[in-house]
Amino acid sequence: MATYQHGYDRRTAFQLLKQGGPFWWKFSHWARPFDDQKIRAMLAALSKEVQKRSTGSFSAAALFMISMMADVPSAQLQSTWRDTMAALDGLNAYEFGARKKKHDKLRSIAKDRKQLSAWQAAAVGSEWIPTNLLALLLCDGSEESLDALMPHVERARHDRDRLEQLEAARVFAAPSTDRLFAVTDQKLSALRSASSVLALGRQLGLEKNGRVRLRLLIPATEAVRRGRTTQQYFAELEFDSDANPDLQASVSHRTTSPTSYSESSRTIPCKDLSKLPRALERASTKLGVQWFFNDAKATFLSKKLCGPLLDWLGRTDRS
Repeated sequence: MATYQHGYDRRTAFQLLKQGGPFWWKFSHWARPFDDQKIRAMLAALSKEVQKRSTGSFSAAALFMISMMADVPSAQLQSTWRDTMAALDGLNAYEFGARKKKHDKLRSIAKDRKQLSAWQAAAVGSEWIPTNLLALLLCDGSEESLDALMPHVERARHDRDRLEQLEAARVFAAPSTDRLFAVTDQKLSALRSASSVLALGRQLGLEKNGRVRLRLLIPATEAVRRGRTTQQYFAELEFDSDANPDLQASVSHRTTSPTSYSESSRTIPCKDLSKLPRALERASTKLGVQWFFNDAKATFLSKKLCGPLLDWLGRTDRS
């Protein structure tokens, strides 16, 4: 297997592209100084490999690079490769939380017709595309981008995770994309309304903007200290009416010392939300501990708002 530069072989390069996001940054910076022979070898390897797979971030990255480098004269090979690496990195610039900066970056990419066309081709040729690419196509909103999006919107109608991904990217959508969401809006609304977490959240006053999202970290019986080492159990609960599943529950065992930290986690079996208090009680009995609900720490909602939920979790006088 050929080794290119900095000790990275072809398999490692493909793995970085497959993982997407920050790993594309790592690949693009590593690959920018390739000489002509290495560029052609990488493109040939990408073309061969992408024929075997059309899923995941790898396909989108590979097809983008292949499209950007198609029919490039030898005299422009180096400059075009550097531009391609910068563009691969640039799609992932800024988190969605930095909304204005992200939106400005997506608009600037959309103005580069060659780069946009290459991303459109990548979307058409991939069975799945990353959220940043969805955001770019929605931001552009041209007929070509809408055509590239349609297969992914159709797949999202039958896949909760894809629906949520599309909804996350929607904050950057141009007005021309509204018709894409006519069906997905109804589907996602129905799925969210069926959430048992949403129903419980409404009952307990936890709903905010049609969603219930909350993490709880509930400590167990006081930490056990042996010398300089401390051991303690926690119940970790995550409620998210927009997620699938909408409830995740586990027990973690943490061991800390001045020089080390370790943690193990085990899922608390609970398919029925109404049985969660009993499931927590069984877990505490098995471990020989007691949950300190009053000392719970909450994320996404205030501790005060979580009071009714903590009271509900601590009650076990129910079937």
